[in-house]
Amino acid sequence: MMRKIFINLLIICLLIPMIIPPVQIKAETLNDLYKDLEKLKKNKEENIKKKNLTQGQINKAKQDITSISIQIEEAELDIVRLEKEIVELNKEIKERDKEIKDVITFLQISKGESEYLEYIFKARDFTDFIYRIAITEQLSDYNDKLLTKMNLMIKQNENKKRELNELKQNLKDQQNSLTQKMRDLNRNLYDLNEANVDLKTEIDAMNKLIKAYESLGCKRYDNLNKCANIPLDSKFSRPTAHGKVTSNFGYRGKVLPGVDSYHRGIDIANGEGTPIYASANGRVAVLYPKQSCGGKMLFIHHIVNGNHYTTGYFHLLSTTVSVGQKVTRGQLIAYMGGGDSTRRRVVDGKVIGYDTCTTGAHLHFQLSRGHYLAPGGPSNWEAYKSTAVDPRNYISFPDVGVKW
Repeated sequence: MMRKIFINLLIICLLIPMIIPPVQIKAETLNDLYKDLEKLKKNKEENIKKKNLTQGQINKAKQDITSISIQIEEAELDIVRLEKEIVELNKEIKERDKEIKDVITFLQISKGESEYLEYIFKARDFTDFIYRIAITEQLSDYNDKLLTKMNLMIKQNENKKRELNELKQNLKDQQNSLTQKMRDLNRNLYDLNEANVDLKTEIDAMNKLIKAYESLGCKRYDNLNKCANIPLDSKFSRPTAHGKVTSNFGYRGKVLPGVDSYHRGIDIANGEGTPIYASANGRVAVLYPKQSCGGKMLFIHHIVNGNHYTTGYFHLLSTTVSVGQKVTRGQLIAYMGGGDSTRRRVVDGKVIGYDTCTTGAHLHFQLSRGHYLAPGGPSNWEAYKSTAVDPRNYISFPDVGVKW
């Protein structure tokens, strides 16, 4: 019996590692950091190429819009000219018709044949008789042909006017399409400019991180976790002494444009300048002074109960630590921002602030499994996001809206 129990326990012990996936720890070296730095530089170069291409497309769209505007103006002038010609032709038709009628009024052609015959038979001789018949017919025929010609010209002008109005509408549609295209291109250019600023910030931060590790004695192929000598800890604590949770980890409702609907952290609201503390012992890994989405950001590497973690603190007003510095749990590391001092908004037609991902003072606190130099390269940033865990599983927080 005891042997059977022992065998079952042995099987369970062997199966446990298969059931519970091992924690993936990202072992980085300085060489890896240099590779990430080269990737960032390459991304920046590609970004500049995209900016130049987009600016060229914007310039082309501007030229096309200007050209179309000229064509619209010309069409409008032609329409005005045709309308004037139509008015003048109608006026001339009336005048011509009256003029011819005045010339032959004594003939009274329109009133009956007796008057016409009276005029004809008053001829002095046969030649005069033939002349009177001819002149009467010529005048009448000339008048009919002239009026027919003028009416035809009016019809042609009306057709031209209709065609010009259609052309004008088509040109306006093209102009509207180009205007929308230029708006989209300008928006893309703005995003590229913002990305370029962020890339420059990331490159600067990466250089500082490499220097910080080198100052700690790390060599090119040393394991950073070992040579950095990250202080150990046994638990995490709240990053603020006071505040209230305004948004939990996970899917949430309507968010700001460009902000992921899946929230990978906890938002803690309080007034700007609220002290922020290190959630556990660790070493400062990355500090970004000005991100277009997230503002000033700080990342710390930890080893808690033998597991590797990275905490992120977003929307900071200012920081009190530097890259490579050791920190202890509860140590002051920053002050809360995200309010009017950094929040991007338009006031009286002027753009104020730079952080597009905040609507008020708060701290976005994020916790991920593993050591990541987020965002030290696209792959690291995605890895940092994909390994984010709910801070409530590690730290006790009150319910949403409850102050502490």
